[in-house]
Amino acid sequence: MMQSGRLRETINIQQKITVVSEAGEQVVTWTDFKSAVRAEINTPTGREFFGHDKLNAQVSHVVKIRWVDGVIPEMRIEWGTRILNIEYISEDRKHARELWIYCKEVRDNG
Repeated sequence: MMQSGRLRETINIQQKITVVSEAGEQVVTWTDFKSAVRAEINTPTGREFFGHDKLNAQVSHVVKIRWVDGVIPEMRIEWGTRILNIEYISEDRKHARELWIYCKEVRDNG
């Protein structure tokens, strides 16, 4: 069971939407799906890293939150000024208590 004292970070879960600009062009943007979500954010340990072989090179952070219905891998996490793309979600389907969201941080190379 998740301990509330470990949920020290605040994140926004965002979904991608497409809008039409004044020039008539389709523009992709992000909007909050769920805001001010309390989370525990960690970098993966060796056990977590190798426990999900398909994610080895992809995961830079593991975000643990209380259950939020509707979160999918096509979404992303905004954590302050940092952006984490969701790579994989591990759900507690039996009890619907928590989500472990495996993410890769987007780094600005500019």
